[in-house]
Amino acid sequence: MSLFSMTQGEMVNQFEQIKETTVRLLKDASVEELNKKSSEKRWSAAECIEHLTVAGQSYLSNIPKIPKRSAVLIDDDVKIGAGLFAKTFIHFFGPKVRIKMKSPKNMLVSNSNHDKDVIDDFLFLQDEFLTALSSVDYDELKSIKVAWPTFELKKFSLGEVMMITIAHELRHINQAERALDDQ
Repeated sequence: MSLFSMTQGEMVNQFEQIKETTVRLLKDASVEELNKKSSEKRWSAAECIEHLTVAGQSYLSNIPKIPKRSAVLIDDDVKIGAGLFAKTFIHFFGPKVRIKMKSPKNMLVSNSNHDKDVIDDFLFLQDEFLTALSSVDYDELKSIKVAWPTFELKKFSLGEVMMITIAHELRHINQAERALDDQ
């Protein structure tokens, strides 16, 4: 599956897999293991998860009001493709990139000593993304425009925001796994 072109069903599956991976990786880790850093310049697993929660909340807060619906039929036949600018974000925020990038100040974690609530907060956020995805149809994924939190003049389609979010989360879930493995 490509991170540059996904069906709505594939997006839902990715968020579900991210939840499952997070639980599998972190549920048995102690608070000490979650907060341990292999070096001062690296993030702990908890900091990775907290960063994703802060970033995800800022993405969600910029989504215009979505009509309240019980659910829509999720189209699993038609792919939504990312535009050039979104592809660039996916490329640089994605899981395969090893280039270190500075996070914008409003996306940085506030402290480096977290308890297990950081996991619950992240899992709750994944449910919010899943709720948003199940409340819109294919056309709305393309037509709803979302301002990017760190550069509000740039707008992406809701579908592009979901793909960028998935790529970003996969990147930092991998980083959290490495942080735990480095101990």
